[in-house]
Amino acid sequence: MSQVTCSAGPQADVVSYADADLLAQLRAGDEAAMAQLVDQWSPAMFRVARSFVDSAQSDDWLAGPGGEPARTWSSIDDMSRWDTAPENVVLSKETLLELDRALSGLPGRQRQVVTMRDVCGMSSEEVCAALEISPVNQRVLLHRARAVLRAALAGYYRG
Repeated sequence: MSQVTCSAGPQADVVSYADADLLAQLRAGDEAAMAQLVDQWSPAMFRVARSFVDSAQSDDWLAGPGGEPARTWSSIDDMSRWDTAPENVVLSKETLLELDRALSGLPGRQRQVVTMRDVCGMSSEEVCAALEISPVNQRVLLHRARAVLRAALAGYYRG
C-alpha cells in the first residue's frame, strides 16, 4: 500500500534540525510538541484522508477541555482568512459545503486524484506513483472529477 502526503516541493524530503528536535521532543512525550504537530499537519492529513472516504465526519465525538464541544477536524468551518465580511464568510462556507458534497459524490479514484492534485498540490508523477496508476489514467480521472465539480458549482451559482 502506498503512502500519500501533501508536500511543499523538493525541500519537503529534507530533514531539518527543527524536525530532528521535534522528533526528539515527541519521543520524550512532550505534549506541547504533539500539539504543535497536530496543529501543523491536521488540515493536510484531513484532506488526504478525505480523499479516501466519501463523507466528512461532522459530529463532535470527543469533548474538548472542560466538556466544551471539541473542534471539528474539517477546515470547512474555518473563516476565510482573505475576507471576513459576514456575508462573504457565509457565502464561502456555502460554496465549500457545496464543493464538499460534490467531492463526496465522486467515485473513490476520482476523489483521490482531484484531492491529491488540486488540494494537496501534488504533481501528476507523484499521484501516479502513490496510486500506482498510469499517467493516462490519472489524466482521465482528473478530467472527469473536475468536470463533475465544475458542473456542481455552476449549478450552485445559477441557483
